[in-house]
Amino acid sequence: MPDISFLRKNVRGIKGVFLTKEGEVLDVDVELDKDVKYLSKSISYLIEVICDKKGDVRKLSIVGNDRFFIFFHDSYVLGVMASPDVNVPLLNVVAGRMLEHVEVPKAEMEQIVQKARDEVLERLSDFIG
Repeated sequence: MPDISFLRKNVRGIKGVFLTKEGEVLDVDVELDKDVKYLSKSISYLIEVICDKKGDVRKLSIVGNDRFFIFFHDSYVLGVMASPDVNVPLLNVVAGRMLEHVEVPKAEMEQIVQKARDEVLERLSDFIG
């Protein structure tokens, strides 16, 4: 099973993470454990409507007191709750790499995430311009 804890370990400001595949909750690292199934179904309906009208979606973000990011890759959905000061470029790269390699072994995933994190931090000035 994929290990989503790498995201919390490598990106500061993450409050919670969940991962689903085809609507089934695979892993939850959030306090709203009971609400994830409902949230997952709501996201599925929302994406269905958006895709019908606009085509494929790779990421959604909702901004309020906190930030909620939803990343999509094939049949996987990665939901991330984060504080307002989260490093969004870093989150985008690390979450994207995690989803691209979601089925690799844990040790390999750790290397992939660390490499993605290092790449972003090396080019940080490019991101914040």
